[in-house]
Amino acid sequence: MTAFFDRGRDHLTRRGRMLVLFGPSGDLDFLRELAARRDFTVETVAGVTVLGREESVSYYTFRMS
Repeated sequence: MTAFFDRGRDHLTRRGRMLVLFGPSGDLDFLRELAARRDFTVETVAGVTVLGREESVSYYTFRMS
């Protein structure tokens, strides 16, 4: 994931943006840290929490520009 963010801007136009879908198996704080290191603005555009068998889990979609 680090390499993805390190090279992300190389694949975007000046006004480009990317959508990042994120679920409970990832480290959300680390995702935000990587985005901040590369000066991405992060906006949550969608989120849903679903009830699993034993607990609820949340999924998010972020727009980063």
